[in-house]
Amino acid sequence: SIRDKQGPTLHRWKTAIKDRAFDLIRKQIVVMTLPEDFLLVLRRGTVSTNVHLRRLQNHCLDLGWLPSPILPKKKFPKIKHKPKRAIKWEEHCRIIQREGNPERRDFYELCWHFGGSQSDVANLDSTDLDYVRRCFAYDRLKTGNLGGMRIGDKAWEVILRRPQNGPLFPDRKSVV
Repeated sequence: SIRDKQGPTLHRWKTAIKDRAFDLIRKQIVVMTLPEDFLLVLRRGTVSTNVHLRRLQNHCLDLGWLPSPILPKKKFPKIKHKPKRAIKWEEHCRIIQREGNPERRDFYELCWHFGGSQSDVANLDSTDLDYVRRCFAYDRLKTGNLGGMRIGDKAWEVILRRPQNGPLFPDRKSVV
């Protein structure tokens, strides 16, 4: 059950269950669900739907709610992620130009300048910054390793717009 999830996993599940593709089976009793129902969900959904439907089925099997899989592993479509790429400078400039929320704009700017993960940048705190040496150090969320760097002029302008005490991005910290 989703009540057993915590932290980022809970956030991913809360997001995943809002997927409209799941509307086809949302109110069904799991043991009454047919393979055809799963296939309809998969056709309507995305790669994320595929991943979460597999996890949901495995969770139900582990808890004994299902005597056997609704859809055998071999019948699930192969998970094919789209190629990933970084945004280009021109795209970044258009995003910054359109963004009306100053905190979000500054957040995007620092993500660009630092090249850090959104979670790491969102969780930066004023205590992570050395305002004299113009650098920062923090514990990376994903690895727990120490990360950081000297801060260039453009990024430093953004830092100076952010709060000098507490989280740099108080509204983003809870979102990412």
